[in-house]
Amino acid sequence: MTTQAQAGRPHGIRSLDAVLTAACNLKCSYCYQNERKSPGMSWEVLRAAIDLVLDSQHRQVDLNFYGGEPLLELPLIRRAIGYAERNRSGGPRIRYGLTTNGTLMSPSVASFLARHQVRTQLSFDGVAAQELRGKGTFAQLDRLLDYLREEHPWFLRRSLSVNMTLTPATVPELASGFRYFLGKGIKKIDVTPVTHAPDWEVERIDQLDRQFGEVFEQSLRHYEETREVPLILFRRFEGESRERTPTRRMCDAGRADSVAVDADGLTYGCVMFAESYQSFPSRLLAEQLEPLGIGDVRAPDFEQKLADFPAVARGAEILNHKENKFSSYGRCDGCRYFADCVVCPASIGHSSSNTDPDRVPDFGCAYSLVSCKYREAFPAQRHPHEIFGRRLGRRRPLDARTRTTASAATPSAL
Repeated sequence: MTTQAQAGRPHGIRSLDAVLTAACNLKCSYCYQNERKSPGMSWEVLRAAIDLVLDSQHRQVDLNFYGGEPLLELPLIRRAIGYAERNRSGGPRIRYGLTTNGTLMSPSVASFLARHQVRTQLSFDGVAAQELRGKGTFAQLDRLLDYLREEHPWFLRRSLSVNMTLTPATVPELASGFRYFLGKGIKKIDVTPVTHAPDWEVERIDQLDRQFGEVFEQSLRHYEETREVPLILFRRFEGESRERTPTRRMCDAGRADSVAVDADGLTYGCVMFAESYQSFPSRLLAEQLEPLGIGDVRAPDFEQKLADFPAVARGAEILNHKENKFSSYGRCDGCRYFADCVVCPASIGHSSSNTDPDRVPDFGCAYSLVSCKYREAFPAQRHPHEIFGRRLGRRRPLDARTRTTASAATPSAL
């Protein structure tokens, strides 16, 4: 194989998300994937995507498998990893990733993922929240976590993360779900607000704050006892700072070093923009995203389109000018968490009635206000190893004020 890098055309891909299939074995009510247009990714498309990874000039590149449910295409994943390992010869180190609902993770699948150190994100919403998502799935995933803890403890500790999708209906279950995952020994927990939440009521930010306050207390006790920081949101290091700039992007979807390739071979700046599994719910979103397609990963002019993409993305209003964005909670430019919050720009267009590219959904804004408040109050870690509980000399006692810092700020003062 002659790669593009060998041909003198190196590029800077750091991460590639391959949407292997639009199909899924669950029907989650909050899923933004509302139209399954493509049966699945061909090997021709996936091989071209992997070649793009192999050609990267960076020393390490992430190759992530998405769906639908990517484990429906397990033979394709096996083939992809085998192909990448055989052909990397001096190229970048490849870290593999997978986002799955876990219901198809049999013992043989788990062994395969563990053997190849595939960083696996398990979409699992908690206890009662999971039953709202899919009846009967909690018991199945509960057994899976027990199995992994018994048979693949290293994989559970180092390669598995859990993502809790938060909806207005599951806000009251947030703290209990987090407590459950701590009890299961999960070392990496993320919480993601749902893209579209038209039923969110502005005054419920108080309820969200109380739930996050409980998560904060649980996390603080766990940190005092183990020096582990399971909630990814609370992982920050001493001396870490973010400068506030007059103009900021909403996210990194406008960069050329991280791309998503959908089942049809079309490439985008983010999996949220892929068209093989969705119809955009508003004219605003369709108009904003239409220019952001990078093209077919197999096309002869793909490298040039990839190089031109950042300039094109700067013209997309929903991706840029964060200082102009606003919600019912106020303007982003006047918020103390301006530099830290992340609201998915695609969520701006997930309300069919919204025609303003600067109007941020209230639920996403409420989540950012509350989560950033508690992140700011959580103790900074001294070293990256500390988040896994590795002892680095004598433990430093926590500041006695830490427990009161977050609770002193009320939601109305955010």
